[in-house]
Amino acid sequence: MTITVAPAERLGSGAGPRLWQGLASVMTWLPLILVLGFAVLWPLFAFELQSFVDGFKSYEDAFGSPGFVRSALVTFALAIADVIFAVILGTALAWCALRTPARWRSFGSMIPLMPLLVPGVAAASGWVFLLSPRAGYINTILRSLFGITDITQAPFNIYSFWGMVFVSGLIFTSFIFMFVHNGLRNTGGEYEEAAAVSGASPLRSFFTITLPQLRPALAYGSGIVFMLALGQFSAPVLLGVPARIDVLTTRMFSMLESYPVAYGEVAAIGMPLLLAGVVVAGIQRWVIGDLRRYVTVGGRAQYSPRKPSRWALTWISLFGFIAVALPLVAILYTSLSPFWTQNMSFGNLTTRNFVTVLSGQNLLSAVRTSLVASATTILIVLPAGYWAALIVTGRIQTSWWILRLLDILLLLPFAIPATLYGFALLFAYAHPPFALYGTYTIIIVAYATIMIPYSTRVLVSALIAFGPEPWEASAICGAGPARTFVRVSLPLMRRSASVAGVMVFILLFQEFAVSLLVRSATTQVVGGVLYDQYVAGSYPAVAVVALLLVAMTAVGVIIITAVGGSEAIKGSGGR
Repeated sequence: MTITVAPAERLGSGAGPRLWQGLASVMTWLPLILVLGFAVLWPLFAFELQSFVDGFKSYEDAFGSPGFVRSALVTFALAIADVIFAVILGTALAWCALRTPARWRSFGSMIPLMPLLVPGVAAASGWVFLLSPRAGYINTILRSLFGITDITQAPFNIYSFWGMVFVSGLIFTSFIFMFVHNGLRNTGGEYEEAAAVSGASPLRSFFTITLPQLRPALAYGSGIVFMLALGQFSAPVLLGVPARIDVLTTRMFSMLESYPVAYGEVAAIGMPLLLAGVVVAGIQRWVIGDLRRYVTVGGRAQYSPRKPSRWALTWISLFGFIAVALPLVAILYTSLSPFWTQNMSFGNLTTRNFVTVLSGQNLLSAVRTSLVASATTILIVLPAGYWAALIVTGRIQTSWWILRLLDILLLLPFAIPATLYGFALLFAYAHPPFALYGTYTIIIVAYATIMIPYSTRVLVSALIAFGPEPWEASAICGAGPARTFVRVSLPLMRRSASVAGVMVFILLFQEFAVSLLVRSATTQVVGGVLYDQYVAGSYPAVAVVALLLVAMTAVGVIIITAVGGSEAIKGSGGR
C-alpha cells in the first residue's frame, strides 16, 4: 500500500525547522540593533524635537540672542585652530618617534601619548596655575627675572582664545600622533630610500613621499579631532568663561543652570553642532571609504628610518615636559600650598589640603560613583562591541541593509560632539517615562552610549587582522559556539579587549562635560567635585582633586593593561 504525502504536508514538515532557523538567524542581530538604535537615536530625537515644539520660535530666540553669532564663530574657529595645531605637532612627533635610536624607540612612542592619561579638566587646571595673569607661577618667575613689579602685567594669559587652543591642542596632539604613528609604522621605507638615492633631503622626502601616504590617517584623525574640538568643554569652561569667551557648549550649559530651563533654545543652539558633526563624518567617510582598508594586519612595524636622530628624542622629551610634567608639577605644588598666590615659597608646604579634601564624604562618594560607573560601562561596551564587530566583519551573516543601519548607529556617536549627546541624554532620561536623574543608571547609560563605537572599532580591527581561520578550524573540529568563545575568542581577543578597555577608560575620564551634565547633587562624579571647587575658588582643593583624577586614570590603565598585556596603551592608537 502506497501512501502519498500531500504537498501541504510536505511543506508543513519542513516549515518548522526553516522557521526556527530563520528566527535564530534574526536573533543574532535584532536585539543589538534594537537596543543600540534606541540608545543612540532616542536621546537625539527627544532633545532636538524640543526645538520645534513652538515652530521655529526657539531658533529665532536662540539665534537672535546677543552674542550667539560670536559664540558660533568662536566654536568653529577654536575647532579649526585645534586641528591645525594638533596635525602639525602630532605629525612631527610621529616622525620623530620613528627616528629615535632603537633602544629609545619604545620610550619615544609612549611619551606623546601621556597627555591622554591626564584628564582634560586636570590639565586645564594645571595651566591655570602656571599661566594665570596674576598668580600664574611662570608669569611670576618671568616678572621676577625682568624686574616687573606690577602684577597686572603678565607675558602670558591663559584666559584667552589662544590659551584654549594651546591647552586643548596638546591633548588632541596625542590623538593625531596615534593615527599618524600607526600609519608611518605600516608604510614601507622603500620609497624614502629611493628618494634618498635620488638626492632628496629627509625634509623633501617627508613632504613628497611620506606625507601623501599618510592621507588616510590624517583625514581620519583630523575628522575625529575636529568633532571632539567642536564639543569640547573643559578648556572653554575653565579658561574661556573667566575671559567672557563663550562657545556653543558653554552657552548651552549656562542656560541649563537657569530656571526654568528653555530646552527648546538649548536644543536649537545644539543643532549647528549636530549638523556640523554629521557633515564632517560624511566627508570623512567619503574621503576614506571602507575603514577596513586601513586596518593594520599584524603587529610588526614595517617602517625603518634610514637615519635615527638623537634630536628626535630631544624634541619628544621637550613635548612631554611641557604637556605633562609642567602642569602636574604646578598641580602638585598648589595642592601642598595653604593658598594659591603669586608668592612662591617652599617653607610653608603642607599636606593639610589632602587630609581635608580626602576626608570629605562627598568626594569619597564621587570616587565610588566614577569607578563603579566606569567599570560597569566597560563590562557593557566590550561584549556589545564584540557582538557588533562580529556583524560588521561578516562573522554573523546579515543583509546589506542591516550592515548599513549598524554602520550609521556606530557612526553617530563619533559624528556628534559628546557634549551635545550629554545634553540629549540628560533631557531624554531625566524626564518621564524614565526619570533616571540622580541615579547611577543615567551615568552608566550615558557613558555606554558614547563609548560603544570606540570598543567596536578596536575589536573590528582585531577580527579582521586575525582572519576567520581560527574560528573555522574550531567549528571543523566540532566545537560549539560556547566552547569556541572560551577556547578561541577569549585568548585571541584578550589583548584587543584590553586595548578597548584602556581606550574607553581614558576617554571616560576625558569626557568632563557628559559627567558634569548627568551628575546630580546626590550622585556626584569626581570631575563634578573639581568643577564645584573651582567655581568656589578653593584652588588648593582643585589641585588635590585634579591629582586624584590623574591617579585614578593611571591606576585604571595599569590594571586593565595588566590583564591585556603591556602593549595595550600603544595599541589604543589603532582605532
